[in-house]
Amino acid sequence: MDRVEHSSDASETANTHAAGVIAGSTPPAEDTRPYAILTGFEPFGSFANENPSWEAISTLDGLTVPFHNSTNPHLTSCVAKCCRLPVEYKAVDALVPALHTTTTTASLSTTHPPLFYLHLGASSIALPDTLYIETQAHGFGFKALDNKKECPADGLACTDGEGQILHPLMTIVDTLLSTFGSSAVSDGASASASAAGSTGDGPSSDDGGASAVTKGASASAAEGTTTSRPRKWRLARSDNAGRYLCEYTFFHSLRASLSDSPADHHRRTPVFFVHVPAVGQGKMLSTQDLREAVREIVAALAACSVAVA
Repeated sequence: MDRVEHSSDASETANTHAAGVIAGSTPPAEDTRPYAILTGFEPFGSFANENPSWEAISTLDGLTVPFHNSTNPHLTSCVAKCCRLPVEYKAVDALVPALHTTTTTASLSTTHPPLFYLHLGASSIALPDTLYIETQAHGFGFKALDNKKECPADGLACTDGEGQILHPLMTIVDTLLSTFGSSAVSDGASASASAAGSTGDGPSSDDGGASAVTKGASASAAEGTTTSRPRKWRLARSDNAGRYLCEYTFFHSLRASLSDSPADHHRRTPVFFVHVPAVGQGKMLSTQDLREAVREIVAALAACSVAVA
C-alpha cells in the first residue's frame, strides 16, 4: 500500500489535470462578472465508465446562470466555471487549494473571488431521486485507496488533521434544505461515496449551531428557483461524506476558504458539497434531470451567497 506524503508542490498529475482549467496559455482580459467554481470527479469504482458528478456540470462551463436578487437588481447572474478533479489524494492536495488562490483560467481572468465553491461527488447508495448536501468534513480517516492505489499517510488530510472537523455555512445549507426538500436523510440512507463501500455513520439532527438564514436570502433562493413543473428530485441532509476523495476535497476546500480570511470566517467564500445519485438508463433521473437540478442549486447558492455577503 503506497502512502501519500502531503506536499504544497503540484504533482505532474495535478498539473496535467489543471491545464486549461487553472492556467491558460493566453489569459483573457479582466472579467468582472460574478462567477462560481464547480467541480466534479473523474470515473472511479462503481462509476468506472462515467461519473455523474462531472456529467452534471460538464456542459455548464462558461454558461451564465440567472438568479433572483432582491437586494441588488443589477447582480442577477453568475458564470459557472467547472473543473474535473482526479480521484487521487495527491492531486487534490495541489488542485483544490489552487482553486482558492488562482483566478486565471483558460476562459476567465479576474481579481475578485467567486461567489461560492460547489463540489459534486457521486454516491452509489443515494436514493435514486435524492441529492445530498454535506454538513461536515473530517480531516482524518482517509484509508481507502484512490485511483492510483494510494492513500494519505496515517489517513490524515493534513499533518494536523487528526480530530479536525470543518463545516460549511449552515445558514445557507438550511435555506437550500427548506427550498428543495427534507432536512433529514430518509430511510437511513447516507450520502457517503467511498470506494470501500462505506455507508457512513448516519444522519444527525444537530445543525452545527447554525442560525436561521436571513429572510432575504431565503426568499431569493425560493424565488430564484421557481419551476413551472414538479421537480423530479429533492435535496436531503447528510452528515457523512464518506471519508474518501469527496470528503477529502470538501475538507481541503473548507480549509482553504478559512485560510483566505482567518480573521472573519463569516466573510470567507462559501464552500459546499453535494452528492448526486446514479443516473441514466433504468434510473429515476436522467443526466439532463441532474443537470437541471444542479442549475437550480447553483442559482439558489448564488442568491444566498449574495444575500449573506
